[in-house]
Amino acid sequence: MNHQSTIRKRIIAIILTMVMVITAVTVPTHTSEAATVKRPAKVTIRSISRTNRNKTITIKVKKVNKVTGYQIAYKTKSAKKYTLKKIKKTTYKLTVKASATYQVKVRAYRKRGKTTSYGKWSDVVTLKKKGAKHRHNWVTITDKEAWDESVYVTKEVYIGTHWYWPDGTQCDELADPCAKQRWCAMHCTSCFPDCPEPDPHGRCAVTIYDTDDFDYQEVQVDTIHHPAKTHQECSKCGARK
Repeated sequence: MNHQSTIRKRIIAIILTMVMVITAVTVPTHTSEAATVKRPAKVTIRSISRTNRNKTITIKVKKVNKVTGYQIAYKTKSAKKYTLKKIKKTTYKLTVKASATYQVKVRAYRKRGKTTSYGKWSDVVTLKKKGAKHRHNWVTITDKEAWDESVYVTKEVYIGTHWYWPDGTQCDELADPCAKQRWCAMHCTSCFPDCPEPDPHGRCAVTIYDTDDFDYQEVQVDTIHHPAKTHQECSKCGARK
């Protein structure tokens, strides 16, 4: 009887141990829940600007689905560490020093229980101090001085009248009729058979002819005036129009 009771107790102990092991395996813990928190996507800054005399930075980011909120990191350009700010909406205004240059970046975060998962930071945006508004003082700047362009055409130009022998030899010295008569008296055997110096070619001054000679030259026919090339520029800030 005692032997059966001992066996029964051992069986019950084994069953209880198995139940405890199965329960420990199947019941989820907070650690396993934390491991399922998905990392948010990278944030894109839609617009960012300085207003209110450089004292306010307005940030607008593109919405990331299924996130708890966004974290803004900002600092002056010379600072080593960022200041962090958590927000819930996609638009936020930061109050900053008007005289400093700032660097800003944003990331999304998702929170489940005690666990927070952060996405990648956006690209860093640098915002310089905006210059004070002023009334432009426009002055005229000359890029190229005015100039005149000459227009030429090719024309046939009369250069003079010349006299020639039938063989093409020029003889302008015999243009005058009296010069022709004197030449024949000295050299032409046709007109004066007993001339003192007969021409070896047997020429006669009567055969001399005249012709008008022309040449082709570039002749200026017009002048085109080109005005100066200018632009308007602000003497204070260098703006152009």
